[in-house]
Amino acid sequence: MGNSIGNFKEYWETYERYPALLGGFIWDWVDQSIKVPTPDGKGYYMAVGGDFGDKPNDGNFCTNGVIFLDRTLSAKSYEVKKIHQPLSVTAEGNGKYKITNKRFHAGLNDLYGRYEIKEDGKVILSGNLEELNLNAQENKVIAVSDAQVKRIPGAEYFINFSFRLKGDTEWEKAGYEVASEQLKLSGSAKPAFELAQGIINLAETSEAYIVKGQNFEATFSKKEGTLSAYNLNDAPLISKGLELNVFRAPTDNDKQVDGDWQRKGLYHMKQEADHWEVEQEAGRIILQIKNVYRGKIGFDFENEIQYTVIPDGSILVNSTIIPAVNGEIIPRMGYRMELPEGFERMRWYGRGPLENYVDRKDATYVGLYDDKVSNQWINYIKPQEMGNHEEVRWMSITNFDGMGFVFVAGDEMAASALHVRAQDMVDSTNFRRLVHKYEIPMRKETVLCLDAKHRPLGNASCGPGPMSKYELLSQPVVFSFIMMPLERSYLQDELAQKARVQMPVCMPVLIERDNNGYLQLKTNTPGATIYYSLNGGEFKTYTSAIEFIAGGKVQAYASTDELGKSLKTSAELPIYVDRSAWKIVSVSSENSGEEARNAIDGDPTTIWHSRWTEPAAKHPHEIVVDMASLLEVDKFIYTPRDSGNGRIKDYELYFSKDGKSWESKVKGAFVNSSSAQVVTLKEPVAARYFKLIALSEVQGREWASAAELNVNITRNLSGTSEGRQRVVYVDSDEDNSMRMAADGDINTYWHTVHNQFYLAPYPHEIQMSLPKEAKVNGIKYTPRQNSVEGRIGKYEVYLSRDGKEWGKAVASGTFTNSKEAQTVEFTPRRARYVKLQALSAIDGGKQAAVSELEILVAE
Repeated sequence: MGNSIGNFKEYWETYERYPALLGGFIWDWVDQSIKVPTPDGKGYYMAVGGDFGDKPNDGNFCTNGVIFLDRTLSAKSYEVKKIHQPLSVTAEGNGKYKITNKRFHAGLNDLYGRYEIKEDGKVILSGNLEELNLNAQENKVIAVSDAQVKRIPGAEYFINFSFRLKGDTEWEKAGYEVASEQLKLSGSAKPAFELAQGIINLAETSEAYIVKGQNFEATFSKKEGTLSAYNLNDAPLISKGLELNVFRAPTDNDKQVDGDWQRKGLYHMKQEADHWEVEQEAGRIILQIKNVYRGKIGFDFENEIQYTVIPDGSILVNSTIIPAVNGEIIPRMGYRMELPEGFERMRWYGRGPLENYVDRKDATYVGLYDDKVSNQWINYIKPQEMGNHEEVRWMSITNFDGMGFVFVAGDEMAASALHVRAQDMVDSTNFRRLVHKYEIPMRKETVLCLDAKHRPLGNASCGPGPMSKYELLSQPVVFSFIMMPLERSYLQDELAQKARVQMPVCMPVLIERDNNGYLQLKTNTPGATIYYSLNGGEFKTYTSAIEFIAGGKVQAYASTDELGKSLKTSAELPIYVDRSAWKIVSVSSENSGEEARNAIDGDPTTIWHSRWTEPAAKHPHEIVVDMASLLEVDKFIYTPRDSGNGRIKDYELYFSKDGKSWESKVKGAFVNSSSAQVVTLKEPVAARYFKLIALSEVQGREWASAAELNVNITRNLSGTSEGRQRVVYVDSDEDNSMRMAADGDINTYWHTVHNQFYLAPYPHEIQMSLPKEAKVNGIKYTPRQNSVEGRIGKYEVYLSRDGKEWGKAVASGTFTNSKEAQTVEFTPRRARYVKLQALSAIDGGKQAAVSELEILVAE
């Protein structure tokens, strides 16, 4: 329904992989609704269930077609056509391409093929392909040489194939495109944007900092904490300043999560502007600020942004966006600004011309496109997110005199331009209410959205949500782009050349702490050196993960010989809480697969749930946790499950030093949301144990559940402990058992999936990590104790410093059929990650199991 058909490619790939599997059929071909006059009688709108005062009704559920009700084609229909096309083209290397006829009963003699080689979207070479002459299910390799193409540094080269009808048919005329493909030939690093020299001045008023050059003036508001105005040759180019944007008008497929977005307050984030840090250097002025955007129930974002203004009026924008809560599904992460009336022309180099999304983009090729902002509106019956373009290298928004901006992404971005804000398309009190187009006041201004990431579409109006590999979760991101003012109209080639640049400074450094309490610093700039400072100390070169158990302030930046320093990012990290040693002391009830241990495993996708099978357990529900050390706790954190079932409402919370005497009673009520909810204690308490008692459920049922239970600590009263070894990956996991391979209990074990529906086949693998890199000289493997089933036979052992590059096996052999622990030793090597590859089972079966796996360290 609506803006949908996400990950259709993956469905079709599955059907093609398994010959006996059928699917991918179109349920409803066309939207269905009724044409009705608008209340003022000046136009028409398409009415659906509920528009006639009818109750009950199905709303717009009949508008679930692939094409629109007026029989015009949607972006969805082009995606279906692309995925269903009867042939495929794959690159074989050295100018050779394999064409495969997917038809089962006919050849490709009715089609002819052409190719085009494009340089940054411009055709520079084209020609006809040889006759296809492929019978059903056959393939052949053809040659298309690109050796004669003179490549420009920084340009990208793609080859586009098109297969068209040779003659007229009953359903279409000769020349109709039946199939197509795009493949990337090459690309290279773009030249750094040259910082123009000239006169630039800075002035300060009580309300703003004002930067002036020869023909421009940029205003940075103190109250708004952003670039709020920009004039070029006295003409305003900005009507509303740059602001953080994490909301989209919910699609029909967003219905599983849009209620949570409403509870999180994403519709209207309240900004708290910090103070500007201003630095004036030769030929540039740098303004930096850290703003906080407040949502509801603690769902906030910290936005650190740096503007570097140079004499020609260009502005380098470098930023980090840090959510207060990680791992939550959100609509987008980026910025929005508005340009005045008349800024109607949009040109971009990225995917197009139709709207596209990260999980629906196969029919929209990378190219150079030119369109009007007013053409970006899509006539969905229920107005919703629309007009997005993925993999955008640059986008320009100008008036028809050519005046405006070109926005050049530091890497790639998603971008859209409309005459409406997302908030205009929804009822702020009820996101599900259908707001018709005639009820929406179209804005004269152009609303521009530039996103570091944008949520996929999925199929959740009547099916699953987005695939996990596409899903957008709240997590820290960096986002950089250049704003270049355009004072005149540029030809397409001129504009492409102007925008063929990279950010002249390094990308910002992301500061994160891993599950072992070690700092991980990353930048997207290849070959950059990262420098860091802890708690105001001197800056040092970052080479590997840094233990940072005690917490404090971290600052970091990146630089290279060719590029300037990045934005200096900072983070305040609390004391690290090592939950690997935490244990469940007691729980009032639990279900198989939803055990209490899931509430302290660090994985918000697993849950504890009270017993819901008959006879279902009733309130109150209780869970007691041993935190392994005496801690000074100032906050308790409850993360509900994604589903509303079992979310705790009324609760009591207790703390204890010995697990017997309970004190510091706290009573309250959680809200109905999947977001982590923080209980701040009146004063910190010293405790080793906590007890949570669930008194009621948000929907009045008898259940209780939790995705995660955690605390924030101000001191570790037992002192810091050594980090533990962890299981970080298994290829197959039955009942979320992987962590049991390193839980210190030989009577529990990890085992692969084996049930009546599926037996995961060999080979299997399990990966372990150390808290930090060390000299590794072996592993100790303890087989499953209660059965020979799953005990590993033949094996190989691999080492890695980063968990990505593994190299050759450092050891191989065969384990004996015994319950005893078995040691594998090898020449010591520096590594942080170890992979045990199980090649066969002792009993010849398909299962693998490990009671305990330990990395042996030589130092």
